[in-house]
Amino acid sequence: MSEAPENHGYRVLFVDDESRVLEGLHRMLHAYDKVWQMTFLTDPREALDVVEAEQFHAVVSDMRMPGMNGVELLTEIRRRSPNTARIMLTGHADIELVQRAVNEGEVYRFLTKPCIPFDLIKALCDALELSALKRESGRMLKRFREQNQALAELEAGHPVIAKVRKDASGAMIVDEEDLPDTVTDLVVEIRAEIDRSDSFNERFGEEKGCGEPKW
Repeated sequence: MSEAPENHGYRVLFVDDESRVLEGLHRMLHAYDKVWQMTFLTDPREALDVVEAEQFHAVVSDMRMPGMNGVELLTEIRRRSPNTARIMLTGHADIELVQRAVNEGEVYRFLTKPCIPFDLIKALCDALELSALKRESGRMLKRFREQNQALAELEAGHPVIAKVRKDASGAMIVDEEDLPDTVTDLVVEIRAEIDRSDSFNERFGEEKGCGEPKW
């Protein structure tokens, strides 16, 4: 799935089987042409193919469409692109369909047609902000997991790191039984630890192909 180009900002997909409705939405949002990259489609199945191939930050779908209704479309979009915010736009106040849209498609906002421009723009702005937060949270979680994995590998190859304990302030805790009996023993242990550290650094640099490690 390709990333949205920075120069176009957010990508928003509109799906309605009536082309005149899409034309009206485009006119309503013409001021945002340079802010959002908007795509307008009449076929919900084509919309699924587009979402599969590209990244959209928000999707606005009509409820009643032939072949696939809005609930089915947004539910499938939720499965394929969970970070895409989903908005339902309909002229039919069907409580059962509304409940399905919320429960199955996890629709972020439900708007009725004809829609006031302010309401649609506000809903889209809020939805795009939510989508951006979800994506950033996902990136941070991925980075956290990668760092934890790297730390685990580091500790496995250099066990002394795992032995270090710290208190709430971050200061290292040293048990008395771990202390050397004499200064001479302490020097010996320090030198041994330096040798092990140098050996680890050389091996780490070779494995990563980064030459001399820079700490």
